[in-house]
Amino acid sequence: MKILVISDVHGNIELMNKIIKENNVDLKIFCGDLQKNDKSILSKNFDYYVTGNADYFHLDEIKELEVDKVKILLTHGHLFETFWEKINFDKLYKLGELLKVKLIIHGHDHLSVIEEKNKIIRFNPGSITYPRGNSKASYGIIEIKNCKIIKLKHIYI
Repeated sequence: MKILVISDVHGNIELMNKIIKENNVDLKIFCGDLQKNDKSILSKNFDYYVTGNADYFHLDEIKELEVDKVKILLTHGHLFETFWEKINFDKLYKLGELLKVKLIIHGHDHLSVIEEKNKIIRFNPGSITYPRGNSKASYGIIEIKNCKIIKLKHIYI
């Protein structure tokens, strides 16, 4: 199962559509911050999605998914910070442990990251529009096969 992961579009629908069109995948996931008024854009283009702190509509902020028996936690990430400080990844991992997930997918801080802690992988695809830190504009590809995560990759734009 090949999965496209996009986050933090911040209104750049044209680029988002281009990325979707260029990638032949089985599943599409969006991690929040579309920053457009029309939430139907998400339901038309993505299989799973959550709302971010810059979205003008309310949707689920956390979702649990299962893809080929791999449990996944999907969130934007803003719920795990305090007063605009950095995301508290310990809290994010703790929720992952409680839910018994193998993979946490999130956005929010615009940093492309792959990290593992306590047998849980944290994957942030980065932002296609406003990268931060040393990151470049990016999105992610995940491959799951035979109940295992076999590839986590950032595609830099």
